[in-house]
Amino acid sequence: MGVEPRDAMRSLKGCLEVRSGRGGGGVVPLLLVAFVLAGWCGVAASSTHLKEVEASLDASSLDASSLTPSLHELNACNVFAAGQEPPDPNNMPVVGNGYAATLLASNATFINGVYSGLKGSTPSHRARIPSTLLVNLTNIPLTAVALDVERATYTRRYENGEHVSARQVIYAHRVHRSLMVMELHTSNDGGSPSTLQLSWAYPYSAAGNRSSNGPSLDIHFEEVPTGNPSLVATAGPIVQTETPSSSQVQVGVCTTSVPSSISLAPGERRSMFFLTTFSTSLEEEDPAASAIALHDRFSRSSPTALRLSHVAAWRRLWRSGIEVRGNVTVAQSVNSSLYEIISSVRDDWPFGISPGGIATNAYNGHVFWDMETWIYPSFMLLHPILAHQFLDYRLERIPAAQQKASLHALNGTMFPWESAFTGVECTPWDGGKNTEGELELHIVADIAIAAFQFYRATGDRTWLINNGSKLLFGAAEFWSSRVELNSTSGLYSILSVQPPDESAGCVNNSVYTNAAVATALFMAAETKSILNDTHNPEWASLDEERWIEIASNMYIPFDEATMLHPEYDGYNGENINQADVALLQYPLQYPMSKTVATNDLSYYEEKTRKNGYFTGNNAYSVAWLRLGEAENAKHYYESSFDHIKGPFHVWWEKLQGGHPHFITGAGGFLQNLVFGYAGFQVKQNLTIDPLVPPYVDSICLREISYQGIIFTVDINSQQSTFSVHSAGAHNLVLITSNGDSFELLPGDPLVINQAQFPATIVAHESLTDARVGERSDSK
Repeated sequence: MGVEPRDAMRSLKGCLEVRSGRGGGGVVPLLLVAFVLAGWCGVAASSTHLKEVEASLDASSLDASSLTPSLHELNACNVFAAGQEPPDPNNMPVVGNGYAATLLASNATFINGVYSGLKGSTPSHRARIPSTLLVNLTNIPLTAVALDVERATYTRRYENGEHVSARQVIYAHRVHRSLMVMELHTSNDGGSPSTLQLSWAYPYSAAGNRSSNGPSLDIHFEEVPTGNPSLVATAGPIVQTETPSSSQVQVGVCTTSVPSSISLAPGERRSMFFLTTFSTSLEEEDPAASAIALHDRFSRSSPTALRLSHVAAWRRLWRSGIEVRGNVTVAQSVNSSLYEIISSVRDDWPFGISPGGIATNAYNGHVFWDMETWIYPSFMLLHPILAHQFLDYRLERIPAAQQKASLHALNGTMFPWESAFTGVECTPWDGGKNTEGELELHIVADIAIAAFQFYRATGDRTWLINNGSKLLFGAAEFWSSRVELNSTSGLYSILSVQPPDESAGCVNNSVYTNAAVATALFMAAETKSILNDTHNPEWASLDEERWIEIASNMYIPFDEATMLHPEYDGYNGENINQADVALLQYPLQYPMSKTVATNDLSYYEEKTRKNGYFTGNNAYSVAWLRLGEAENAKHYYESSFDHIKGPFHVWWEKLQGGHPHFITGAGGFLQNLVFGYAGFQVKQNLTIDPLVPPYVDSICLREISYQGIIFTVDINSQQSTFSVHSAGAHNLVLITSNGDSFELLPGDPLVINQAQFPATIVAHESLTDARVGERSDSK
């Protein structure tokens, strides 16, 4: 599969310039994957079950062969293979479905939304469920491993020189969110009997080994009788609720017991299936009974049918994505980024997403601004249904945000810096203080901006009326009560805040915070204007004129002598931990001259600590690209790969230390491709100014969703091809830089030469107000 990522990244340019089919070392991983995944090892799909599956999968034309990739598909950069697992278990892959997830080889499984601990005191953190998947074969060598991100499965291959082999496949079912599956396919092709020894680390089974997987300290699990000796069921409440009055969530787990050995006769092949089912009081009244019933239900299903439906669901998700051609390393990094994020979110479980996903307890599993600012934007265009869930998480926690504002004698919604189950402030206390939770208030504006961008991207007026308006108006009312008018200058200030560069501590007039607040206020006022024909008594007291007045007169720190923005009042050239002032240009798109924009980027990139947090670094790349400075952008594009460790392309927060599986970094990297190199901007309309990223031949953004219309754009150095897949309530018209207009129609691809960009894509109910040119003019 091209180059082993981390080793080759030490010589980044050399790695990135390796092309598919040309790079040294490409043959061995390819053969490993073929060896690991070839065959379905004795699992036969009955025709009845397959018909049931096919009927439930819409038009998905899957069969049992879909469970294993072909050699041709292995070149598609969706399988990451190695001879052994990485020595650092943090570099193992995750398997998850947005409800439950685990970092393989770890002793923990987490369910999104299940926390234990008191707010910022304990603090509230993800409640550990002991993993049921710590199963290893101990008397036969592990010879190959592979993560297939397209099918969302992890495979281990074992074999010895005596023709005995085993294949272990693990996945978290995408359709059945409560289900995790481990398959074990064994064969003895030799002439004598053989016995495979298994080690199962599970604390609630007599056969389990507790040394590496002790009982949970977060959930009071007790064994539950099942009436079936091959099952182990446990259930219990979390140890501590997040607030004295919040729900004490109950968790139920039922798993198939793993034997200590498997005996194989000569020529025998055997497949075994081990299921784990989860349930909580968040969705069921009796989680213990529910977990047992779910296990019974899925145990009666065809194993092939289960995997087929899982694979089909992931394939539907992969219809939308980013396809990179001509470079294996870049393509794998893109696919791994999408895989990790999708594994942590689903549309029917709105519990948000934390910087470390849901397979780890990084940052206690709390939800930060990372969700709206770094993870959400690409999904707004690629997977709007999943992006919707991020905003649903905030909507359901508005009462807690209102209560926090009230406690500070402020109006509107004051969302916490760190949020978990209830939406109360969960930032850990430091010496009795809760600095970020009290001061890092830009998150309130970040959430409002994300809500308005969702409306701009989808055109969903009903959602804006019923949901988005609550986030926007709540933020506007909060900031209207939080700003202070400087009577001398006539400008509004925001005092005692903490900027994105948290190393600055408590400051006055953080330039990012002030600019984000002004942006959010303008958006809230525009929302009120859009909805002026909607009667809602709760909006009668809203004063959008005040919002506009504050936003128009917001104090934005600026140094006329140096022609750049100080990070805050009194900033004196201190080094910073992460992108801050650069965020004015992206994602805020705050207006400024090219001179000032260039000065800001050039100055602060020199002030950023080299081992700082990889939060917002890609914002520099996007900003440079929008200034037409591709060479400057290239540095940040390249530096992204230094944060990825092989063989499974795991994102790390810092070059040294920090958290693994840092999907904030993955989200920023994807934004660099969607909003940087592909050149999309979501404003009043959708604009695009594409450029092929370094070291690749072309890039294709599949099934972008805009205003309810699905289209693909295929970008190379000469031209871009737009293909519409589905019609919507509107028509899309592309307007080129010279003013020519072309309707985007299903089944009729439109080719635009590179010289005709930037272009604007406009949604029209009719084309009477658009000058539509001959399509041949664009070719």
